[in-house]
Amino acid sequence: MLQDRGYPVVSSGDGIQAIELYTRALQAQKPFDVVILGLTVRSGMVGKETITAQLQIDGDVKTIVSSGYSGDPVMANFREHGFKDVILKPYKAATLHGMIQRLKRLPA
Repeated sequence: MLQDRGYPVVSSGDGIQAIELYTRALQAQKPFDVVILGLTVRSGMVGKETITAQLQIDGDVKTIVSSGYSGDPVMANFREHGFKDVILKPYKAATLHGMIQRLKRLPA
């Protein structure tokens, strides 16, 4: 969906890999514009733990939390957990595109 709109996409299987990829991109001076984290994963580090670690690496990380669980406290209070925005599954490509464009314009 994102590649169809011209975004370069890097994906990971869990939070630990996401942090490694994000750190490498920062070290290469090619930081990600936006990170989208799922709130839950089958195994490994979940979204809430991942954003905590990412914020320690880069306090300006622009992260969207995504989940189908609208009643989860993290989804309801996403900013308190360090996320910049929230998107509830299922969502449309246009909605995600607009959110990414808005976050890219935010100052670091």
